[in-house]
Amino acid sequence: MKKLTLEEFCTEKELTIYEELSEFLDKETGHDTFNDDEIEEEYKQYLDEVYGDIDICGLDYSASYTLKQIDPTAFRTGMNDWSDSEFTEISTGIYVRREDFDSFEIELEYHNNNVMEEYEYYLEEDEE
Repeated sequence: MKKLTLEEFCTEKELTIYEELSEFLDKETGHDTFNDDEIEEEYKQYLDEVYGDIDICGLDYSASYTLKQIDPTAFRTGMNDWSDSEFTEISTGIYVRREDFDSFEIELEYHNNNVMEEYEYYLEEDEE
């Protein structure tokens, strides 16, 4: 059986760790993962909570709706800045709240520090 290269091994291990994180956050702790659309919804809720309704000619509009309609660039820029401070991307398009990610970073650092030892063990497995 052909053995993985160190790069392939590391990539496979990272994917496994991120899959474990996603499963851990979703099932065991009740913490959620978010996709891009959900991040936008979270941002809209944030704007609406902070700024409330906007009165335009006697009609009330939510702050998020108003900003997105009047200045979509400002809306998107604000959302990107806000999400960078609130969320961590764990995989392409998959995010977790920063506060939920802190403990996992410790596990990831441990993994990075021990990957060579794990790779050497992996190489020796079939030789025995």
